[in-house]
Amino acid sequence: FESTHVVYNGADGRKFHSAKRDRNSVPTIIYTGRLVPYKGIHVLLEAMRILESRRISAKCKIVGGSGFGNSRPTRYVRKLHRRKATNTEFVGYTVGDSLAEQLRSADVFCCPSIWNDPFPLAPLEAMASGLPIVASKTGGLPEQLAYGGGILVAPNDPEALAAALERLVNDAPYREELSG
Repeated sequence: FESTHVVYNGADGRKFHSAKRDRNSVPTIIYTGRLVPYKGIHVLLEAMRILESRRISAKCKIVGGSGFGNSRPTRYVRKLHRRKATNTEFVGYTVGDSLAEQLRSADVFCCPSIWNDPFPLAPLEAMASGLPIVASKTGGLPEQLAYGGGILVAPNDPEALAAALERLVNDAPYREELSG
């Protein structure tokens, strides 16, 4: 016990890397991860509804399933599908190179966790892919973004989440600055 070292999670640089990005004509916000309540996908859906009502030109891709390795439709997943706005699509469970490609084709990554997510891997993969992050200020997320790369918002606050997403959607130079 003479010395203790922290070893952080990391992203596989062979899969998750940035590439020259062509700006999407309609900026794409992406969420990747499990579709479970404490990950806050319902908060993201409400934020996308807010953006839609403000006529903000953006779309959202929800990439993931109800568990590791599956897209089994749980009660929560069915509720998400019913509540989604027209600017949002569900892609399903994806891993590996396909997941990395999804990240490289997006413009902004969103991590709307509403619990003390210790140190989630998805934002690290997004940062490795060159995406700016909008995340909840909870758990290990502030530590992940301590040196830049994103905007932190109050957890479980769709208005704050929508405002941060709107800022990045409307300001391509700021997106570029955060992703550098």
